[in-house]
Amino acid sequence: MQLMSFCSIRMDGSQRSTTDRLIDVNINRLGEALKIIEDLTRFGSKNLTLLGNIRNLRGAIARLLDRIDYPKVVRSRRTDSDPGSGLGFDRPGKDNLQKQMIKSFARAKQAARVLEELLDRRWKSIRFRIYELEQIVLSPRSGLDLRFYLVWDEQYLDRRTFEKNLSILIKGGVTAIQFRVSRLDDKTYLRLLRKARKEIPNGITMIVNNRIDLALASGADGVHLGLNDLPVKDARRIGGPSLVIGATIRRPSHLKRVEPYADYLGVGSIFPSPTKPDAEVIGISNLKKVIKKTRLPVVAIGGITPELVNKIFDVGIGGVAISSSIFRGSLRKNLQVMSGAIYKK
Repeated sequence: MQLMSFCSIRMDGSQRSTTDRLIDVNINRLGEALKIIEDLTRFGSKNLTLLGNIRNLRGAIARLLDRIDYPKVVRSRRTDSDPGSGLGFDRPGKDNLQKQMIKSFARAKQAARVLEELLDRRWKSIRFRIYELEQIVLSPRSGLDLRFYLVWDEQYLDRRTFEKNLSILIKGGVTAIQFRVSRLDDKTYLRLLRKARKEIPNGITMIVNNRIDLALASGADGVHLGLNDLPVKDARRIGGPSLVIGATIRRPSHLKRVEPYADYLGVGSIFPSPTKPDAEVIGISNLKKVIKKTRLPVVAIGGITPELVNKIFDVGIGGVAISSSIFRGSLRKNLQVMSGAIYKK
């Protein structure tokens, strides 16, 4: 009966009106879904780069809508007789925010596909941009918390106490852990990283310094690259849209080659560093210059102690990278003191 009814609609000359109503409902569905995605990103991850990508997508959709007679499409709307207008139709569940995000992406993709079929193939590019955006939003890139970024340098890494110390760090308030090791052979290092991956929970970002191959093989969330490491552009091509990529810079002139592809910047050394005594010290003045020129979150690194945390955060950084101040002395006590300094901000 439903098939016969639909066929009769097509044959009695009202096909155009039906098509317009289908276009209208899917334009609305797409816009509503993207607005939910935008607001969840805005107030959840607070990732300005990602938020910009969502708004650029909405702009591309608006330009495509300029190509159709939108007022005519709206005139076809019949809310009084639409079965979907009832409160019992498509009733929302009490989902957490991540499930709301997933459902919103599903609606956006479905709506874009319908518009592609009913309008023209240009909507296909919108659909594939939604696919890529979903991959990024639902990856660790979207919810980076860099406030307490621990750098586990190999000089502080003892394999005999690795699991014990990792457990202490996880419970001690760190939000990201970067493994910076160069002297272990690859097989041993990979086993260590895979062991860490099993223990590090969601909410703490796992980063591997320099080695994108080991980052991908171990399932780490991302890689951090220095000035003389693999170019960030190539790392993004190899790692894909889901991989977190951090890049070290020292001055604004370095931004051009890393900013389009990186998720955060490591800037330093701000003060003389016991961990890397030969590192160039750039000071707070150059840190401020970088912050002023970029929208990416900035992690300050180098010689940062609990006493200096207030001074550093006051210039607008996203986090501090700490190494020697944690590992020299009592691990638990140092974590407690540093956490107190960071989280009272």
